[in-house]
Amino acid sequence: MSTQSLSLRQSVDRKKVSNTIWALYKHSYQLIQYKAATPKTILFILGCQRSGTTLMTDIFQRDLATKVYQEHSDLSSQDSRKLRLNALPEVKKALNKNKAALVVLKPLVETQNSDKLLAYFDNAKVLWMYRHYRDVAASKLKKSGLHNGIRDMQHIIERSNSWRAENVPEHIRDTIAQLYDEKMNPHDAAALYWFVRNSFLFELNVASDPRVMLCKYEHFVKDPLAHVKRIYAFIGRPFPAKETLADVYATSVGKGSTITISPAVAYVCDGLLEKLDALWLNTRK
Repeated sequence: MSTQSLSLRQSVDRKKVSNTIWALYKHSYQLIQYKAATPKTILFILGCQRSGTTLMTDIFQRDLATKVYQEHSDLSSQDSRKLRLNALPEVKKALNKNKAALVVLKPLVETQNSDKLLAYFDNAKVLWMYRHYRDVAASKLKKSGLHNGIRDMQHIIERSNSWRAENVPEHIRDTIAQLYDEKMNPHDAAALYWFVRNSFLFELNVASDPRVMLCKYEHFVKDPLAHVKRIYAFIGRPFPAKETLADVYATSVGKGSTITISPAVAYVCDGLLEKLDALWLNTRK
C-alpha cells in the first residue's frame, strides 16, 4: 500500500472513530436531557440528489439535540437496497422511540411522496434543497457513472416499478419522452432527472405549504451562518453554535458550468429554475 493510500485510510478510520464517539455522546446526552416525553419535530430533507443534502445532514449531526437518519438507515431496513422507507406506521413507531427533540431524515427517494409525509407525521416539516441543474448533472455523473441519468430516464419512460417513475405526472413524462433518446447526451439526461425531481415541489402542491422551506445551495454555502439560523428558526429550534458549520465550503459552486446541455433541455430546466428562484426569493422577504 502506497504512503498516500495509507494516509487516506488512516484519515477515514479516524473519522469513523470520531463519528462513533460523537454518536455515543449524543445518545447519552439525550437520555439525560430528555427524560420525559419531549415534543418532537421531524424534518425531512428532500429534493434532488447532489444538491447539498448530505451537507445539511452533516450540519444537523453536530447538534446535540438531533437524531439524524441518512438515506441508508434502520428506517429503510426492509428495502432490498436500503433506500425506500419502511411502511409509515413502522417509521412513526421507530421515531417515537427517539429521545431527540429534533429528528432529521433524508429519504431523497421519497421526494415524490412529500405531500404524504407531511400529512402522515405530526410536527413534520420539509427542507427542500435545490441547486443549479448544471452542477447537479456534473456531480451526479461523476459520482454514479456516465450513463446513470439515461438509466433514470428509462425508468420514467417505461413506467417501471422504480421510485424514479413513481407519481410522475403524465405531462412531465410527456416532456421527458419528447427529449429522451437512449443515445442522448448523458448530461442532458442527468439535467432532466433534476427537472423531474424538483418538479414535485409544485406538482404536489407543497411549494406554498408553510411547513416547507426552500434552500438554494449556492446561496447557503456563501453565507451558511445566516441561512442555517433561518432554517433553525423555521423548525422552531434554537441554533446550537456556529461550530456546526465547520466544513461548509463554496468551492463546488459552478463546477458544471462547462458541461454541454442541449438548448431544448436547457429551456425546460431554466423554466423550472426560474420558478424555484422566484419562490426562494419570495420566501426570503
